[in-house]
Amino acid sequence: MNREELRAKILATASPAPVPVNVPEWGDVYVKPLLVGEIETMSSDADPKLQTARGVARMLCDKNGELLFDVNSAEDLFAINRLRASSLNRIHAAMEEVNATSSKAAAELGNG
Repeated sequence: MNREELRAKILATASPAPVPVNVPEWGDVYVKPLLVGEIETMSSDADPKLQTARGVARMLCDKNGELLFDVNSAEDLFAINRLRASSLNRIHAAMEEVNATSSKAAAELGNG
C-alpha cells in the first residue's frame, strides 16, 4: 500500500458509526465516538460541575449520530445532571469502550 492509499484508508475512518447502548429505563440509545477535535475542546471545560454532563452531551446521540443534547446549553447540561447515576454509568461504560479510554479497552487495542 502506498502513502496515498494508506492516508485515504486512515481518513475513511473519520466518521465512525454510533454504537448502540441499552439503558433499561430508556431503551436503546447511541454513543458517538469522539473525534480528535472534540477531545481537544474537552480539556478547556470551564465549570467542573458540568464536566460530566458536557461529556455525555458530546456523545449521546440517535442512530444517525445526531446529538440529543446541546453541549453549549446550560439548560441541557443541568437536565443531564439531574439524571440517575445508574443510567449515566451505562453511558459512561459505553463511552470508555467506544473511545478505548478504559485500561481494558486500551489493552485490547495493544495500548495497555
